Amino acid sequence: MIETPPTALWAIHPQPQANELFESWLLRCSLENTVPARWIVENLQLEHIIAGIQPISAAEVQLVASALGIYPKQILKTHFGTVMESSKVAYSTPYSVPAREKTKASVQCKVCPKCLSEMAKPYIKIPWVLQVTAFCNKHYLPLSEHCPQCQTGLEINLMDRDAPIQICKNCGFDYRKASTACFELKQAVEFQEWFLSLKTEDTVHLAGRRMLTAKTFVGITERLIRQLIRVSCSQVFINFCDLQLLDDRFSDTHRRANALILCAWVFANPDVQISKLIAHTRQYADYGVSVRLQKAFLSTLESIRMPNARVM
Repeated sequence: MIETPPTALWAIHPQPQANELFESWLLRCSLENTVPARWIVENLQLEHIIAGIQPISAAEVQLVASALGIYPKQILKTHFGTVMESSKVAYSTPYSVPAREKTKASVQCKVCPKCLSEMAKPYIKIPWVLQVTAFCNKHYLPLSEHCPQCQTGLEINLMDRDAPIQICKNCGFDYRKASTACFELKQAVEFQEWFLSLKTEDTVHLAGRRMLTAKTFVGITERLIRQLIRVSCSQVFINFCDLQLLDDRFSDTHRRANALILCAWVFANPDVQISKLIAHTRQYADYGVSVRLQKAFLSTLESIRMPNARVM
């Protein structure tokens, strides 16, 4: 990718923070230049990228970098997904692009109130939009997915947002003031950190079976988590193998945390744990889980049945 010096269209061009999400950085650019975020998106013709309809191109990376006064390589640190150049992949990550509602161009996310309170200029970290992420790897706290005051889901929608990241656009609550509860879930947090450390070029070695690319392994694990958060794990897996699960009957945050706890438990000793989980899953119907979800979950478990996984 050609690296040319930036020639900014706006006077103020904040630098992307380490691990900052592309949309979060664009929002900060709009706030510091006192222009609507929607205007930047439309002016640079980024609607299709923000909506997640297609990957960003190398030419568009260059355009955004020049307009906002930074180098293209800095865009790659914020953009989450794939960059195309002449119909070929120039850059990619092993994780799927964050879930977006294409009609609203919004990105669903989570936040750590303590992280936000420690930031001079709050922003959204890339791990906070990942399916697998349930905890802050700095403070070891569950991430928040809803405003504690009005229960509105957290999201970034550049087409309809001009408030800072830390402010709920629905009721104005400052997420930095949200109370946090600490849980001792070291194994789950360690699994999350290992998972997030995977790079596209890594290979996950499934001893005794086969080797998977990091992208394939990530896809399987993300699918497992999506299926787990559709049920109340604290009810479905009550008294299961002495797992310490959070009460997730009324909390999406706890459901995501429990999904991660189960994944960490599975991959700690896959040969043994998968068999136990499959046996238990066949009793799903006793907990009111649909047959369709039961079959989908069993299929995912079969696809990851393996001994210990490690990056080669």
